[in-house]
Amino acid sequence: MAHRSPLARPAIAVVALQVFIGSWNSFLWPYLVTSSDAHRPIEVGLQAFMSGEGGTDPTGLAAAATFTTLPVLIVFLLAQRQFIEGISAGSTKG
Repeated sequence: MAHRSPLARPAIAVVALQVFIGSWNSFLWPYLVTSSDAHRPIEVGLQAFMSGEGGTDPTGLAAAATFTTLPVLIVFLLAQRQFIEGISAGSTKG
């Protein structure tokens, strides 16, 4: 079993979070490639609230935006200990 350095763990957590946020925020490519609403990601679905037949639905858009940011917030809250350790791991105490 390979031994990982404790100093590398926060950096790996940051990279993992950036990859997760990058894939979560994808909009243009899935919008162009997918043809049915069943296969489109949430971000493309948010577009429906802004360009609906009756105009923009601000309450629906706010609710949908809240639910799309919850997974990112939960992942950050679960990994925040790694971030704090990464910030303080390289510092000197004195």
